Amino acid sequence: MAFAVARDAGHHAVGCAAVVVDGPQGELKGMDLRPAARGQGLAQQLLQVLETVATRMGCRHLWLETGPYQAEALPGVEDQGFVRRGPFGSDPDHPPSVFMEKRLAP
Repeated sequence: MAFAVARDAGHHAVGCAAVVVDGPQGELKGMDLRPAARGQGLAQQLLQVLETVATRMGCRHLWLETGPYQAEALPGVEDQGFVRRGPFGSDPDHPPSVFMEKRLAP
């Protein structure tokens, strides 16, 4: 597991995200940004940091699952190269869920 924190100029935490890597697969978990920190590219920076760490850990595919309450995040995730896919792992195919994947270069 890797955890990344975004900080403002005063070194206060304004966002965080984590990735869990299990062999060649990894899953992004719980990305969150304070409302005042949104729209500044911090989510993309957090994703890039976690992708780099996951790649170094041997990950070749990153997965994420999100739902209807994070719809505003989907365009940014898609801009980072994630594409929609079916459910993964033990997650059920729940209609409001959106499952995404990004293949990482070795």
